[in-house]
Amino acid sequence: MKQNLTILHTNDIHSHLRGSNTQVFFTNGDENYLGGGISRIATKIKEIRREKRAQSEPTLLLDSGDFMVGTLYELLTEKFSPELTLINTLKYDAITLGNHELEFSPSGLAKIIEAVRVNGGGLTVPIICSNIQFNHFNSTADDLKRLYEGGVIRPYLIKSLLRGIRIGIIGLLGENAEEVAFSKSPLTFNHDKNFIQEMVNTVKNKGANLVICLSHSGVAEDEKLAHSTTGINVIISGHDHRALFEPVIIKDTIIVEAGALTKYLGELELSINEGKVFLRRYGLIPIDSAVKEDAGVRAVIDRYTALVDSEILNPVGLSFSKPIAKTSFDLVKLPHGESNLGDLVADAMRAEIDLYQPEHPVDFVFEATGFIGEDILKQGGGIITVSDIFQVLPLGIGPDKKPGYPLVSFYLNAWEIKSILEMSVLLSSLKGRDYFLQVSGFRFWYNPQGEIFKKVERIEKWDPISQSYLPIDISNTTILYKIGCNLQIAKFIAQAIILKDSRGKPINIFTPLDSKHLMDFTIQQDKYLPGLTKPDEDKILVNANSHTSGVQELKQWRAFIHYLSNLSDLDGDSIPDIPPEYAKPQGRILNIQDV
Repeated sequence: MKQNLTILHTNDIHSHLRGSNTQVFFTNGDENYLGGGISRIATKIKEIRREKRAQSEPTLLLDSGDFMVGTLYELLTEKFSPELTLINTLKYDAITLGNHELEFSPSGLAKIIEAVRVNGGGLTVPIICSNIQFNHFNSTADDLKRLYEGGVIRPYLIKSLLRGIRIGIIGLLGENAEEVAFSKSPLTFNHDKNFIQEMVNTVKNKGANLVICLSHSGVAEDEKLAHSTTGINVIISGHDHRALFEPVIIKDTIIVEAGALTKYLGELELSINEGKVFLRRYGLIPIDSAVKEDAGVRAVIDRYTALVDSEILNPVGLSFSKPIAKTSFDLVKLPHGESNLGDLVADAMRAEIDLYQPEHPVDFVFEATGFIGEDILKQGGGIITVSDIFQVLPLGIGPDKKPGYPLVSFYLNAWEIKSILEMSVLLSSLKGRDYFLQVSGFRFWYNPQGEIFKKVERIEKWDPISQSYLPIDISNTTILYKIGCNLQIAKFIAQAIILKDSRGKPINIFTPLDSKHLMDFTIQQDKYLPGLTKPDEDKILVNANSHTSGVQELKQWRAFIHYLSNLSDLDGDSIPDIPPEYAKPQGRILNIQDV
């Protein structure tokens, strides 16, 4: 007997609860895209559910992870969990975890889930994570482990629908997603194909006649998954933000993905007949300004917006929609290499670190392209609000457990700086633009066809006295230069290079939570740093308020707001302007094949 089913799906919502008819939220090639937001998604979901109910056809609503982190609403996440609360409100049938759900650490994620359970009367949407592994020798994830053992997070879900349809749902965090889940420790994730096949077999043995994998892995990894396993009928993909307007079909597996940032809602129509699954129709529904907002959901989002203002922004003289600056040109990331947005972000980091540490100006600044979020576009008058600025630098969490990567400074020699650039060039060629460093305070030439670790051929440091770039000896290991970056980049660097203070004394920034890194560091320590045992992040954190006790972290997003708000007003309208020299990349990263 033929049975029909419609699957609605989202992925990589990234806290994009609020849409707008006036502000540009998305860029897709030459297309500037208005709209988005959970309130518009809600309208379309209700419409489709109503239509399918009239046809006695069951529907499923699923999400493949990264529903958190990306907008100002994440500042409320630990206390109110607006993203997961709204997912519950929309009655999702199941979701999985992405790498950004672990941004607040495993214990932080447990608090977020508990907050939703309290607000939701003890219930939450089933969270499916099949390949999560807990460390029996490290108790820091025990709160999350208890939620797993209590069935709030599950290895799989069996769901019975109308007309005898039984769905088996598994959830996977992929290899690259685990790699960039920087705060996941002590969790690990099992990527073994035999383990995944056993999980598929388990749900089939429990009577599932349709197996769905919620995979936060990216399409490339999911294609490999489909080739290496049997029995997965549908993979709802996420992580790489791809909008698949046509499904990818590998053997008998249908792979779909709905872009990111609430830009689309995926709609997959299937039929099941004599144990076989057939594709009827697939499409991505644009969630643009033509889709009306659901009034009830919008009212909830407005309350969250008011909370962001009253609890976080207003006390520091800001608000969600306050204009900070404006631009007459687009500031964007590029597929590869230097970008004008990267130049602006890196310059802001250098200026703001210097503001709090004026006695020793920064020489070199690094910012990974992958840590820069959304573009800043000129459409809509070019006004740049607090909300827009946060979306450029929304990632991370500091030792203070508050959202946003903190800025840090430390010292390295020229050879070590060259090594960092070599790693950036190599990793970006292997893994993509996210690993490419945007820079400030210097420029460098590289040959992408050169030998490994011999691609960077020349580095010139900006000299403020002569107002020009001057070459440095990249083989020199005695002169120390001041480095500025965010804490996560410092941790990357410290896995291979010992960070130093201004006198050359080594600094250990790894903590016991960085169990693997701490082990690596101990190996280095035995060889290079006898007697250094105490991790000390405070030595590199930039202190934003020296008049209070302890280190007050200088968050990247706050520093960027301050920098833009102090730019010159070039046209006399009382709003600072992005200087025209940022209209294009400034020639700091030079591929010698293009010169």
